[in-house]
Amino acid sequence: MGKEKQEEAHNSQKDNQFPSTCLDSWFIQKSLKFSLFFKPLFLWHFIFICIFCCAYFLFHYWDYLLFLKDSKNFFNHSLILTSYDSYFYAKGAKEFLESLNVAVPYLSILAGVFAKIFGLDNVLVWSSVAFSVSFGIVLYGICFFALEYFEILTSKSNQIFAFLGAFLGAFAPHFYQRTGAGYFDTDMLLLSLPLLTIFCLWLYIIKQKFHWLALFGFLGFLSVNWHNGIQNILLAGFLLYLGYEGLFFCVKRYFKTPILEISSVFLIVLAPSNLGILFLVLALLMIKTRKMMIFCFLIACAYAYFFGLFNPLIAQIKAYLFGEIQYSSAYIYASVVDSILETSSHGLETLVQRSGGWLLFVLGLMGFLCFGFYFVSKRHNFIYLCIFLFPFLLLGFASLELGVRFSLFLAPILAFGVVLFFAGILDIMRRFLKTSMVVFAGYVALFLATLEYSIPKPILTNQEIRSLQSFCFLKDDIVFSWWDYGYALEYFTKAEVLLDGGLHSGSINYPIAEILMNKSPILARNFSLILAQKMQNTPKNQWKLLFEQIIQENKSNPSIFLDSLQKKDYNIGDLPKGEVYWVLPKRIMPLVANIHSFRNINLQNGKRLRESVFVYGDMPLKSAEEYFVFSDFYIKRSQDGIPLVKVFWEGREIVMDFEYLKSNLVQWLIFRNNPAMNLVFENDFVVVYQVRK
Repeated sequence: MGKEKQEEAHNSQKDNQFPSTCLDSWFIQKSLKFSLFFKPLFLWHFIFICIFCCAYFLFHYWDYLLFLKDSKNFFNHSLILTSYDSYFYAKGAKEFLESLNVAVPYLSILAGVFAKIFGLDNVLVWSSVAFSVSFGIVLYGICFFALEYFEILTSKSNQIFAFLGAFLGAFAPHFYQRTGAGYFDTDMLLLSLPLLTIFCLWLYIIKQKFHWLALFGFLGFLSVNWHNGIQNILLAGFLLYLGYEGLFFCVKRYFKTPILEISSVFLIVLAPSNLGILFLVLALLMIKTRKMMIFCFLIACAYAYFFGLFNPLIAQIKAYLFGEIQYSSAYIYASVVDSILETSSHGLETLVQRSGGWLLFVLGLMGFLCFGFYFVSKRHNFIYLCIFLFPFLLLGFASLELGVRFSLFLAPILAFGVVLFFAGILDIMRRFLKTSMVVFAGYVALFLATLEYSIPKPILTNQEIRSLQSFCFLKDDIVFSWWDYGYALEYFTKAEVLLDGGLHSGSINYPIAEILMNKSPILARNFSLILAQKMQNTPKNQWKLLFEQIIQENKSNPSIFLDSLQKKDYNIGDLPKGEVYWVLPKRIMPLVANIHSFRNINLQNGKRLRESVFVYGDMPLKSAEEYFVFSDFYIKRSQDGIPLVKVFWEGREIVMDFEYLKSNLVQWLIFRNNPAMNLVFENDFVVVYQVRK
């Protein structure tokens, strides 16, 4: 037994050692000499990172040149942003610049700071490229120091592998497509921040130096506040870590890592609260002294319980896994999750294509899963890095159900896995070192040469933006539209908009969908004024419950209330301040069926009310029944007893049943038939109605 303990102690000591070239050997030196930079190892780090950054910027600039070919992609000589949520963060950046409002998202603050130097338009267009390059740099660091930790190759070889691994990760389609010019969104640091956080935690487990724990804590806090989805990744890693440590304790009767210290920081970082940074500093001070460690852990547990450690995770599970319907305190609504393209489910083929092809996909998985176990057997503490990275793998595969947006979390796993694969092969067959490195480099070159990207296009054209700006909305005016255009309307018009990319749940989509898809123009007028008045007298954080509040105030139920709104003599009560408008971009037409789905639901049981038909453009019909000419304008047929019409509009064919044909949206947009509102603006891109008071 004594010999086994000695051997175990020796292995444990070995696991906690990095080679002399590791990050810790120079990071903690208080006075780093300038000449260190010129040492070959660090000079080559600099060269490799510079080559990677230049290539990354060059690729994205080529994509930008494609946008330059069409002037419609630009407004006031600046690229129109390529994500609907971009204009939410852009508006926050404006608010920060104008009033130093620090309540806006971190991305908006970051953009506002750099906007003072480079100008807001340049920051909005190029910040995604500038900051997303950090993912490749972080991945380079993780690959290099992991290989150094194994001590199987030379430092120069490790640098080459790390360099190529950074290329594989940063140029994978699922990451690259969401970080290009104009994609002003949180994706630019969505991988960099949690990966750097995990890397610091792994270094703390190995070295057990306080500064690594402190860096882990502050980076973790920044990551969670950058995007709430990161909280779920770190939480999953934390739970896996606790499970592994629990199993280890059951076998060995002791904990291998400082579990109380790590758990305390995790509990504080992961619990969503603005007070988190204060509690984090307090916890780190107590951890450093080590005299109040138990007390620190108890405080962290109480803090996590009080602020709801698992609330974000539960909310995400409800939204994405059980999100066909949305429950509220009173009614059941249609969920918005399945109506968003990037959150809709997709097949394995799509996941592989967005990962960079079958070869990268298979080698990456084999490397991470199979050779990951191989390297864990050599250096046991490597398992902690794998544990904290494993949620990335799970979330990447969960994209098959949760939506394509989650596939980008596979990027670091597959890139790191390919590096582990080739490193493992080299460790087994050292004599083929040079040959294998050439093969690996050739594979990376082939990977880059055969990639196919679908770069996101600007969400609006310059003509559409000019159309929105040409009609001046005043301070107290209320504007209704579908949520896709909410942020852009707020940014370019400064109007008060009900729906946007952050407020689009079933409960608030329902009244807007009811107005648009109801056949009564009187209901549309009355309901619009009631909603507008209620918006102006209700805090914005309560708007998602506007419909239910209106029903309660009228002491009615939805069916009776909606029927009463169709009466011309309905008493609206107090009218809203300013004017009320409906802004209908013509590109909203393909969304009509989606909008209808939020109204076509029984609010008592969540079941669909009726089957309907709406086919836009080249979308396939379920049957090929013969059409019968009804008039020169549209054609009529019958499918399963449902009369259908075909409308030729804006160069497209639209097939729909009469329920769609009579809806307010179709009548307003196609036929300009809106007797309860005034048509105040129209052109080739947008139609604006003013609600009559």
